[in-house]
Amino acid sequence: METEDFINPGLFVEAVNIVLSHYHPNAKRIDLNECSGAMRTKKVADAYKKATGVKLPKVEVAYEILNILDSDPERVLIDRQRASVLRDKLGKIEKLFFETTDG
Repeated sequence: METEDFINPGLFVEAVNIVLSHYHPNAKRIDLNECSGAMRTKKVADAYKKATGVKLPKVEVAYEILNILDSDPERVLIDRQRASVLRDKLGKIEKLFFETTDG
């Protein structure tokens, strides 16, 4: 899984489409329904490359996500269907860095 897999899919695709409109205004927009389910990030990246001929610029997409959230702080950032997986991973990270052993 990639970090993007934990982002609300509607928010992620919206940000990708904003990037498309900025850098490739004539390119076909990505439809959320075409990129649902497993391997969503790869599907979006493949659709972006097909539409533009270039690799998905993840940094620009991240900035657009931040811009969207800045203008609408009530938007949901995390994909609720994957929230439990994210919690599990964060718990493992927390144990790795913060759990001490008595010895």
